[in-house]
Amino acid sequence: MGESNSFFGNKALLLSRVSTPEQHYEGFSPQQNDLKLWAKEIGYTEFVSIDTIESGFLDFDSKKGWNTIIKFLDEHKDYRTVIATEINRIARDEAVLMEVKKYLMDNKIQLIIKDLKFWLLNPDGSKSFSADLLFNIYTSMAHFEMLDKKERLQRALRDYKREGFSIGGKELFGYDRITVTLENNKKKKTYRVNEDEKRQIRQVYEWYAYGINGDLSITSLKRLRLECIQAGLDKYFHSQRNLNKCLKEEAYIGKKETHNKKKNPQYWNYGDKTAPKYIDANSYVCVYERLIDDELFYKVQERLSKKDPHKRAVSNNKYVDISHKHKTLLSMIIVCPICGKFLTGDYKIKDGFKKHTYRCSTSKRNIEECSYRKAPSMVSLDSAVWAFLKTKVTEINAKKNALYAVINKEEVYNRIKNLEDELRLIEDDYDDAEYTYNHNRRRNRANAREKYEKRLEELDKNKSDIEKEINRNKRLFKELEERDTAEAREKELENNILKISNTKEEIYKYIHLLIKTVKPLMTTKRYTVLEVVTFNNTDEVFDYGQEDSQGLPKIKGEKHDNIYFICLDKRDNHRVKARLISHTQAFWNVDGEFFYVSGSDNHYSIDDIFTLPTKSQEAYPNYHDLWQGLEELEYIPLDVYDEDISHKNISDEELERMASEPLD
Repeated sequence: MGESNSFFGNKALLLSRVSTPEQHYEGFSPQQNDLKLWAKEIGYTEFVSIDTIESGFLDFDSKKGWNTIIKFLDEHKDYRTVIATEINRIARDEAVLMEVKKYLMDNKIQLIIKDLKFWLLNPDGSKSFSADLLFNIYTSMAHFEMLDKKERLQRALRDYKREGFSIGGKELFGYDRITVTLENNKKKKTYRVNEDEKRQIRQVYEWYAYGINGDLSITSLKRLRLECIQAGLDKYFHSQRNLNKCLKEEAYIGKKETHNKKKNPQYWNYGDKTAPKYIDANSYVCVYERLIDDELFYKVQERLSKKDPHKRAVSNNKYVDISHKHKTLLSMIIVCPICGKFLTGDYKIKDGFKKHTYRCSTSKRNIEECSYRKAPSMVSLDSAVWAFLKTKVTEINAKKNALYAVINKEEVYNRIKNLEDELRLIEDDYDDAEYTYNHNRRRNRANAREKYEKRLEELDKNKSDIEKEINRNKRLFKELEERDTAEAREKELENNILKISNTKEEIYKYIHLLIKTVKPLMTTKRYTVLEVVTFNNTDEVFDYGQEDSQGLPKIKGEKHDNIYFICLDKRDNHRVKARLISHTQAFWNVDGEFFYVSGSDNHYSIDDIFTLPTKSQEAYPNYHDLWQGLEELEYIPLDVYDEDISHKNISDEELERMASEPLD
């Protein structure tokens, strides 16, 4: 083999190895300097250094592979020599090395291996049979050296992973990756539990296993994702894909198998498109510190395996979906004025008319004596409570909608900007695809064209999908702007309260959000008096910018209870009158059946309540103690009980029993 001559010139491209990407700066590695000094000895005077990491280039076509060298040589025609210390600085893979050799020979570019004193081409640029044969031998040696090194590495990895060390890949949520020093002074990676993330993982598992707010009927991955966002959990849980992965993560019970995959050489290197792209690779058993107990983990796995986790078996091999069961609007809220136990719903149809009532659960079951024998109308009491709440619900939704309009517009605007940035990146990908095609077609035009067209097809589809999503979000942004007017907001609130009033489930949600107890103090054919305990410090209690799992504003503060009285005059069943007493010092005298104000000698019968002027009427000269806290309510009978007809023979106790049973 000879030295450099006029055919190859005096400029050389130097390949050296570094261990980390931080060592890519020219002149940083002593190996670069040694290679440059040796190149000068054999006649080269100008150099450019390119570093490879560890075992050389891993593939031929990628930007990080040999294509880097091709691009440089194509742009710098006066560089016609490549010099490396060892052949494995180029690659260890046989297929890559053979591609490299073919490219260099076809383009008459010299390859010099310093440690082997090897020249690939003759001084005049012609091929050398002996050099070609030697290169093939060196390639085989590099390949087997790589296999031996991989086997040693795999054995070491298996051992370390069994002990919880050298756990690679993306950092697993719930742990922090740290470096520890072993007894032999070697440093290894391992995991340390992140206590805050552990707490969040535990919360997510419990929600999915036992239900959000204890309600399995609303618990799905989609609802769980929203709950995580609303609860302020880590952004990791804002992805439904991550939630699904988290709930299946075996590492959280202390051990998992990696199930690794690798590229199939038959497909990627030899062009066999019938072969699978990826095949099984070496898998490892990794040990982690436990985050979840087995019982909770496998309960979650059982739920994940069910297609319909809401269904529960009841009898005769039939299923009842409890998420669709009727709910008594005042269940677990309305209490007996005598014994203090809850009243329960009694559903009856007589002569084609709904005769639903509330009865004392104690008296009904004859468990213990209770003298309360009243059976107030369910429609009457429910409608009275809803008449009281409608204004509060409207105010809550107005504040929530106003805040969400701002938040939603900002979110949509940011989504549009992110999508537009992604679109610009796709335009760059078109340029990269064209550049790769122009270089690859020199070796195999047909294969290069096929890959190029396939790549263009992928890019066109991605571009089309993103453009559609941009247009969809722009339309949404425009709609949000149009809706963000006083007139539109008022119309939306009207529609919203109408929708709630016609949906039993929605009414139920707000009643149980806002009311603590309801007590029927007086029930006659003509009059009804209800004591309602609720709160009026809504701005302190609610965070209107966040929703819970039911779409209600999230509770952030403490409720301050207040007592209100709702009075009904049912003399005309078609025109029931309703009045509200909100005076904080008003009380009801059970024995005398009248209202009075603390510190005053005035008594007001139920008849008086409907003859006294309210604060919406002229106050003088009819001023009275209750005037400031007396107002009229718009009473409209609710008509949301049709679904109850088919369930009239199922008691509340039976429903509660079914809801407490484990999943079938």
